Amino acid sequence: MFVVCATRIMDRACDMARSALCFGVHRSFMIAHSHYENIDLATMSQGFTPVYSYAELEDIEKEVAPLA
Repeated sequence: MFVVCATRIMDRACDMARSALCFGVHRSFMIAHSHYENIDLATMSQGFTPVYSYAELEDIEKEVAPLA
């Protein structure tokens, strides 16, 4: 009986974590869609980001600094 209860608690914890992750992903897409008009949601949905060098990241920061 105790093993069954413990297993159910772990299953519930996993379900809660999965739901929280799903909510966070949906919220991120919602924010991106509502705040940025030129964002590529198709690329964003693929689940990866390009790998930038340190110099490339500095160039990006300089480019977007006036918008911040």
